[in-house]
Amino acid sequence: MTDPITAKEIWVTWVGVLDVQIARSFSQLLVNAATDHVTRIHTLIQSPGGTINEGIFLYEFFKAFPVELVAYNGGHIGSASLSAYLGARKRLVAANATFLIHRTKPAPVNTWTLPHIQTVVDGLQIEDARTEAVLRSTAKLTQKQWAIFHAGCDLTIDANTAVEVGLAHGLGSFTPAGPMYCL
Repeated sequence: MTDPITAKEIWVTWVGVLDVQIARSFSQLLVNAATDHVTRIHTLIQSPGGTINEGIFLYEFFKAFPVELVAYNGGHIGSASLSAYLGARKRLVAANATFLIHRTKPAPVNTWTLPHIQTVVDGLQIEDARTEAVLRSTAKLTQKQWAIFHAGCDLTIDANTAVEVGLAHGLGSFTPAGPMYCL
Protein backbone atom coordinates (compact mmCIF):
# COMPACT_ATOMS: atom_id res chain seq x y z
CA MET A 1 0.00 0.00 0.00
CA THR A 2 1.34 3.43 -0.90
CA ASP A 3 1.24 6.45 1.38
CA PRO A 4 -1.55 8.92 0.62
CA ILE A 5 -0.71 11.90 -1.55
CA THR A 6 -1.63 14.98 0.46
CA ALA A 7 -0.74 17.75 -2.00
CA LYS A 8 -3.23 19.19 -4.49
CA GLU A 9 -0.59 19.35 -7.23
CA ILE A 10 2.25 16.89 -7.86
CA TRP A 11 5.20 16.52 -10.24
CA VAL A 12 6.16 13.15 -11.73
CA THR A 13 9.19 12.20 -13.83
CA TRP A 14 9.22 9.34 -16.31
CA VAL A 15 12.60 8.54 -17.87
CA GLY A 16 13.06 5.42 -19.92
CA VAL A 17 11.53 3.01 -22.37
CA LEU A 18 7.75 2.65 -22.34
CA ASP A 19 6.86 -0.89 -21.35
CA VAL A 20 4.19 -2.72 -19.36
CA GLN A 21 5.86 -1.91 -16.04
CA ILE A 22 6.01 1.84 -16.75
CA ALA A 23 2.38 1.86 -17.97
CA ARG A 24 1.26 -0.02 -14.84
CA SER A 25 3.30 2.15 -12.46
CA PHE A 26 2.19 5.37 -14.11
CA SER A 27 -1.49 4.48 -14.22
CA GLN A 28 -1.38 3.32 -10.58
CA LEU A 29 0.30 6.54 -9.45
CA LEU A 30 -2.35 8.58 -11.29
CA VAL A 31 -5.20 6.55 -9.81
CA ASN A 32 -3.72 6.99 -6.33
CA ALA A 33 -3.38 10.73 -6.91
CA ALA A 34 -6.98 11.04 -8.10
CA THR A 35 -8.20 9.01 -5.13
CA ASP A 36 -6.26 11.36 -2.84
CA HIS A 37 -7.94 14.39 -4.48
CA VAL A 38 -4.92 15.77 -6.33
CA THR A 39 -6.21 18.40 -8.78
CA ARG A 40 -3.27 18.71 -11.20
CA ILE A 41 -0.45 16.36 -12.16
CA HIS A 42 2.64 17.54 -14.04
CA THR A 43 4.72 14.85 -15.73
CA LEU A 44 8.14 15.24 -17.30
CA ILE A 45 8.72 12.65 -20.01
CA GLN A 46 12.06 11.57 -21.45
CA SER A 47 11.56 8.43 -23.52
CA PRO A 48 12.86 7.02 -26.80
CA GLY A 49 9.62 5.05 -27.16
CA GLY A 50 8.59 1.51 -26.46
CA THR A 51 5.64 -0.72 -27.15
CA ILE A 52 2.70 0.59 -29.16
CA ASN A 53 0.16 -1.20 -26.97
CA GLU A 54 1.31 0.70 -23.88
CA GLY A 55 1.52 3.98 -25.82
CA ILE A 56 -2.09 3.63 -26.99
CA PHE A 57 -3.20 2.49 -23.52
CA LEU A 58 -1.67 5.56 -21.84
CA TYR A 59 -3.02 7.85 -24.59
CA GLU A 60 -6.56 6.61 -23.91
CA PHE A 61 -6.02 6.59 -20.14
CA PHE A 62 -4.66 10.17 -20.12
CA LYS A 63 -7.49 11.44 -22.34
CA ALA A 64 -10.15 10.00 -20.03
CA PHE A 65 -8.36 10.80 -16.77
CA PRO A 66 -10.50 13.12 -14.60
CA VAL A 67 -7.58 15.08 -13.14
CA GLU A 68 -5.77 17.73 -15.19
CA LEU A 69 -2.60 16.17 -16.60
CA VAL A 70 0.13 18.46 -17.92
CA ALA A 71 2.84 16.63 -19.89
CA TYR A 72 6.27 18.10 -20.59
CA ASN A 73 8.86 17.03 -23.15
CA GLY A 74 12.07 17.86 -21.35
CA GLY A 75 14.47 16.55 -23.98
CA HIS A 76 13.11 13.85 -26.28
CA ILE A 77 9.90 11.92 -26.74
CA GLY A 78 9.85 9.38 -29.51
CA SER A 79 7.86 6.61 -31.05
CA ALA A 80 5.21 4.99 -28.83
CA SER A 81 5.86 7.36 -25.92
CA LEU A 82 4.66 10.19 -28.19
CA SER A 83 1.24 8.53 -28.33
CA ALA A 84 1.08 8.59 -24.53
CA TYR A 85 2.18 12.26 -24.41
CA LEU A 86 -0.54 13.22 -26.90
CA GLY A 87 -3.23 12.02 -24.50
CA ALA A 88 -2.40 14.69 -21.91
CA ARG A 89 -4.86 17.55 -21.56
CA LYS A 90 -2.05 20.11 -21.79
CA ARG A 91 1.28 19.47 -23.52
CA LEU A 92 4.38 21.64 -23.20
CA VAL A 93 7.83 21.25 -24.72
CA ALA A 94 11.22 22.63 -23.66
CA ALA A 95 12.72 24.96 -26.24
CA ASN A 96 15.52 22.54 -27.16
CA ALA A 97 13.52 19.29 -27.02
CA THR A 98 12.63 17.03 -29.95
CA PHE A 99 10.02 14.49 -30.99
CA LEU A 100 10.54 11.41 -33.15
CA ILE A 101 7.77 9.98 -35.30
CA HIS A 102 8.12 6.83 -37.39
CA ARG A 103 6.22 3.84 -38.66
CA THR A 104 6.25 0.58 -36.75
CA LYS A 105 9.44 -1.44 -36.97
CA PRO A 106 9.35 -5.23 -36.54
CA ALA A 107 11.53 -7.04 -34.06
CA PRO A 108 14.22 -9.12 -35.76
CA VAL A 109 13.40 -12.81 -36.07
CA ASN A 110 15.87 -15.55 -36.98
CA THR A 111 13.46 -17.89 -38.77
CA TRP A 112 11.23 -16.08 -41.22
CA THR A 113 8.74 -18.08 -43.26
CA LEU A 114 6.40 -16.64 -45.88
CA PRO A 115 3.29 -17.06 -43.66
CA HIS A 116 5.16 -15.49 -40.74
CA ILE A 117 6.23 -12.56 -42.88
CA GLN A 118 2.61 -11.98 -43.95
CA THR A 119 1.34 -11.97 -40.35
CA VAL A 120 4.11 -9.55 -39.38
CA VAL A 121 3.18 -7.24 -42.26
CA ASP A 122 -0.51 -7.43 -41.32
CA GLY A 123 0.35 -6.58 -37.72
CA LEU A 124 2.59 -3.70 -38.73
CA GLN A 125 -0.20 -2.22 -40.84
CA ILE A 126 -2.58 -2.36 -37.86
CA GLU A 127 0.00 -0.75 -35.55
CA ASP A 128 0.77 1.98 -38.11
CA ALA A 129 -2.95 2.72 -38.48
CA ARG A 130 -3.35 3.06 -34.69
CA THR A 131 -0.35 5.37 -34.42
CA GLU A 132 -1.50 7.45 -37.37
CA ALA A 133 -5.01 7.78 -35.90
CA VAL A 134 -3.55 9.19 -32.66
CA LEU A 135 -1.33 11.60 -34.58
CA ARG A 136 -4.17 12.78 -36.83
CA SER A 137 -6.49 13.32 -33.86
CA THR A 138 -4.09 15.77 -32.23
CA ALA A 139 -1.60 17.13 -34.75
CA LYS A 140 -1.79 18.81 -38.13
CA LEU A 141 1.38 17.56 -39.79
CA THR A 142 2.27 19.04 -43.15
CA GLN A 143 2.04 17.01 -46.37
CA LYS A 144 5.83 16.79 -46.41
CA GLN A 145 5.89 15.44 -42.84
CA TRP A 146 3.20 12.85 -43.63
CA ALA A 147 5.15 11.83 -46.74
CA ILE A 148 8.26 11.20 -44.59
CA PHE A 149 6.17 9.14 -42.15
CA HIS A 150 4.52 7.13 -44.95
CA ALA A 151 7.88 6.51 -46.60
CA GLY A 152 8.98 4.73 -43.43
CA CYS A 153 11.63 7.27 -42.51
CA ASP A 154 12.25 8.76 -39.09
CA LEU A 155 10.77 12.24 -38.72
CA THR A 156 12.39 14.42 -36.05
CA ILE A 157 10.48 17.54 -35.05
CA ASP A 158 11.90 20.41 -33.02
CA ALA A 159 10.03 22.26 -30.27
CA ASN A 160 8.85 25.22 -32.35
CA THR A 161 7.59 23.00 -35.15
CA ALA A 162 5.87 20.77 -32.58
CA VAL A 163 3.89 23.77 -31.37
CA GLU A 164 3.09 24.84 -34.96
CA VAL A 165 1.66 21.42 -35.88
CA GLY A 166 -0.12 20.85 -32.56
CA LEU A 167 2.00 18.12 -30.99
CA ALA A 168 2.52 20.56 -28.10
CA HIS A 169 0.34 23.43 -26.94
CA GLY A 170 3.31 25.67 -26.22
CA LEU A 171 6.85 26.03 -25.03
CA GLY A 172 7.37 25.45 -21.33
CA SER A 173 9.70 23.94 -18.79
CA PHE A 174 9.01 21.48 -16.02
CA THR A 175 9.41 23.51 -12.84
CA PRO A 176 8.43 21.49 -9.78
CA ALA A 177 6.83 23.45 -6.97
CA GLY A 178 5.68 20.64 -4.72
CA PRO A 179 5.95 16.90 -4.10
CA MET A 180 7.90 14.94 -6.71
CA TYR A 181 7.59 11.30 -7.72
CA CYS A 182 9.69 9.21 -10.08
CA LEU A 183 8.49 6.21 -12.06
